[in-house]
Amino acid sequence: MVCDILKYDVIIPLIRETEELSKYDRVFFFEEAKREGGVGESFIAAYPEVKNFKHIGVEGFPTHGEVAELLADAGLDAASIVKTVTGNEA
Repeated sequence: MVCDILKYDVIIPLIRETEELSKYDRVFFFEEAKREGGVGESFIAAYPEVKNFKHIGVEGFPTHGEVAELLADAGLDAASIVKTVTGNEA
């Protein structure tokens, strides 16, 4: 599997490089923030032509805990990301 990884610290307003994401067959957004109203929603609203889009982010209100545990619960730890992208366990 060939892929590119882009990390944006600031993306709103959508920056020019984001337009290039619409050329990919699959686009994944992993947000360490609430999914609703996040960058992923802004992207898919701006580029509805992207058909295979997956948006992972924090659902609801996170509980207190260790960072690693909270990331795993949200599907944002390394193993969860690998599983989401490849469909296989890490």
